[in-house]
Amino acid sequence: MREIKFRAWDNVLGLCSVESIDFAVDCVYVRKPIDKEFHTYTLSVENSQLMQYTGLHDKNGKEIYEGDIVTDDEYIGVVYWHDYMGYSDIVGYLAWCVGDPKKPGNAIKLGSNGHHPQGYDWTILGNIYENPVVAGLIRISLKDFTLID
Repeated sequence: MREIKFRAWDNVLGLCSVESIDFAVDCVYVRKPIDKEFHTYTLSVENSQLMQYTGLHDKNGKEIYEGDIVTDDEYIGVVYWHDYMGYSDIVGYLAWCVGDPKKPGNAIKLGSNGHHPQGYDWTILGNIYENPVVAGLIRISLKDFTLID
């Protein structure tokens, strides 16, 4: 069973570690290192961008979250959860690839499912909130969906 945890993006604080989420009172409690000390903040669930941990690590051991921009030196993609009913063989975390102009709209499955094992040659480049230009390049169209093995 994979560990369930989140991180949050706030337009003022930037990327933060989520300590807890209380949906009943619309609060996300986060920690952010500032000047070598951790500070705790309370954010609104509605105004925060929550990113769930995938249970996977990149080749440098860094945790991969939804919304991360990753590369395997051939493709650049954004990690997201995919569970579209028409593609039951590819339920899981995918990297939606935007880096190959000859093959736009391709997705590569992440994880230990036989396609690409955990610890595959992915490197995290950032996330879609720190790099909104990359996020703007993503055009998810399931009818044109292609899985790269």
